[in-house]
Amino acid sequence: MNTDTANSNNTATENAQTRQVNTDTANSNNAATPTTANKATITQEQAIAIAEKETGAKATSIHQDFDDGYLQYEVDLISGTNKFDVTINAETGTIMEYDVESIYND
Repeated sequence: MNTDTANSNNTATENAQTRQVNTDTANSNNAATPTTANKATITQEQAIAIAEKETGAKATSIHQDFDDGYLQYEVDLISGTNKFDVTINAETGTIMEYDVESIYND
């Protein structure tokens, strides 16, 4: 897991642009269903704010998933030439996983 949080110099341009975040609340490909004990206590908007604050990047999509026994939000973000994948516990707001890579790695 790479935790390089380098930001680009064009954040002013990114902040000036209107962004649209794609949301998907369906459970991913997992057959497991969240129980009442695994209930989201933070909203998608709060998860986006947590991820953006941590990375300094702007969210491009978010979806809710039940994985590894936890209800979680998976947030995709981009800043300059870096793309970020941040997984946030939907019950606690804790960052569970954080990955960053160049947009040129595709």
